[in-house]
Amino acid sequence: MIEYSWLHQPLKQALKSLFILSSKKKAVQRIPIVGVAVAASANYQIPKKVGEFALRFYQKRGMAESQEQ
Repeated sequence: MIEYSWLHQPLKQALKSLFILSSKKKAVQRIPIVGVAVAASANYQIPKKVGEFALRFYQKRGMAESQEQ
């Protein structure tokens, strides 16, 4: 019979190398996806905060003007 235990370690190393190489390529491909996610989050958060600030500013301004009269 043939003993396959000698094949286990080289096969394991080959699969590790293949996984590492494919992971690096996939990581480079994922960079634009991460950028899109960050930009989408920023595009949601920043206008929301600016809108809330503007609302509070004009509310305070209106209250100040009504107290002057």
